[in-house]
Amino acid sequence: MVTLLGAWILKEKVGVRRWTAVTIGFFGTLIVIRPGLGAIHPALLLILVAALLFALRQILSRLLADTDRTETTVAYTALASGLLLTLPLPFVWQWPQSSTQIALLVSIGVLGAIAEILVIKALEVAQAVVVSPVQYTLIIWGTAYGYFVFGDWPDKWTWIGAIIIIASGLYTLNRDAKIKRPVEPDS
Repeated sequence: MVTLLGAWILKEKVGVRRWTAVTIGFFGTLIVIRPGLGAIHPALLLILVAALLFALRQILSRLLADTDRTETTVAYTALASGLLLTLPLPFVWQWPQSSTQIALLVSIGVLGAIAEILVIKALEVAQAVVVSPVQYTLIIWGTAYGYFVFGDWPDKWTWIGAIIIIASGLYTLNRDAKIKRPVEPDS
């Protein structure tokens, strides 16, 4: 979605090879989700909404990179997400019960802030369609957290889809690196 919106809104150049890699990555996503294999739960639409909102956030961050400082963009993101996440808070909030829980919440906040700063910085120096494939590492982190925190291990088809998604992202990164790498003159 970032590539699609980056090409449409930001007018970033996307060639045939990148579109092909994005399409292959999308098929990898379909393998992970496996629509049509059993009942489709309406909550699956949340994945689509989350992906769209994530992509829009990337595009907005890239747009702001030309006019605003990193700190300003991070502040906008923090304020907007803080306001949005406050809406369901009265219905789900539970006070932390231990110092470990408080430490985990503080750690999440600090690491999230650092990650947000790094993403905004990356979007300041590179096109959104170039930065996007790097974020496929979220698959690795999500899998690790799912296993260590919830004891959830992906099945064979999830691994196959994830490998396809990651491979398409790595292809795009490798291709961008080759294009940008200066050619050294012959000796």
